[in-house]
Amino acid sequence: MATPALGVIDASEFPVVHIHGPNLIPGVGPHIIEDLETLIRHGQAFVLVIVNGDEPPPQRQHDEDKARMLWLKENKARLASVCKGIVSVMPDRQRIPLVEKQAAGLQTALGIPFLVTASHRDATAQAISLL
Repeated sequence: MATPALGVIDASEFPVVHIHGPNLIPGVGPHIIEDLETLIRHGQAFVLVIVNGDEPPPQRQHDEDKARMLWLKENKARLASVCKGIVSVMPDRQRIPLVEKQAAGLQTALGIPFLVTASHRDATAQAISLL
């Protein structure tokens, strides 16, 4: 099966796909949803790695976050059928406990394993183990 063509999510290492948080600009929320829809239609298992930067993320648009969370709630079963996990890379070790708490809530809400690690290398290893 060919690698899906996506707009915001990086599928160059499919089935491990990446969102590069520091590169995101306000307004990309709908494009992330489009990419997730494409991945669901693609029908092949994948793991999403969210690469965070050293700095806290810039303030995002509340409406964008709300729309993305609503989509996730409405489509959690469809997403879980192909998304075998989400791994967040948090290089700022002081922020890991907060991100782990958020991840636990999302894991419960979505029914998808949600892991947190400090390095991209560890995230890739964890992603592969989830496939």
